[in-house]
Amino acid sequence: MRFLLICFLFTAILSAQKRIDLSIQYVWAESGLTMRAEGNAEGEKMMVIPFGAEVKMTGEWGEYLKVKAMDGVRYETENGTSIGEPYLMEGEYERVEYGGKTGYVFNGYLFYCPPEDKGSRSEDFETWMTSVIGLPDTILFEDDTGKMMGSRHMYLFPNGMTLTYEEYEGGGSTTITFPVGSIANGFTVANRFWNVDQAVKNKKDFNGQGGIIPELLKILDDGSLHFQGDMSETKIMVAGGILIIYSAGGC
Repeated sequence: MRFLLICFLFTAILSAQKRIDLSIQYVWAESGLTMRAEGNAEGEKMMVIPFGAEVKMTGEWGEYLKVKAMDGVRYETENGTSIGEPYLMEGEYERVEYGGKTGYVFNGYLFYCPPEDKGSRSEDFETWMTSVIGLPDTILFEDDTGKMMGSRHMYLFPNGMTLTYEEYEGGGSTTITFPVGSIANGFTVANRFWNVDQAVKNKKDFNGQGGIIPELLKILDDGSLHFQGDMSETKIMVAGGILIIYSAGGC
């Protein structure tokens, strides 16, 4: 039964890939996204497009570049040194239309899902999904196997996104798939709702004498992001064009 449900899940995702309109994207850079007259870093600045704004893609591309989205960090503990790598977000300058003007923006901070619903910020992932995407139209799998063994809940949303919750004694995990997406998209979503950059932001508060190390980044050979901490982990990967975000924690 589970195999059939998984087959249905991936069929639904692949079908959604063909339906998604990528000509409309939204700004996920919280400080806004600079529009330039030309498709390179030297292009004249035209404006800053605000967070959450909708832009129309023209299909014209500029230069490839990397943007530092997160610094590296080093933790010294009684057990040794732990290092988190910096994250350089990859993308291109892409021409867009916004506010009656046309120019180039860095597409690493663009995503086809809006970051908020009509200016109302969602503080958790599930609220965001239901507000900007809608309630799930299908429950793919629901299995309560007892308090000790845990349970799994899988939902399919109207745009082909899926959400899987797994609960077990002492912890749980959440897996989200988007029919289309990049590692950059996964980072912006994960950082918005799971604060994967907290190891950098909260370094000054760390107590090296037994303090719990937050998630530190390791970039894998295929470009996937693996944030590993003492009590939790987050993985961001792309397979077959499908964006996958996995987050787990426990005690």
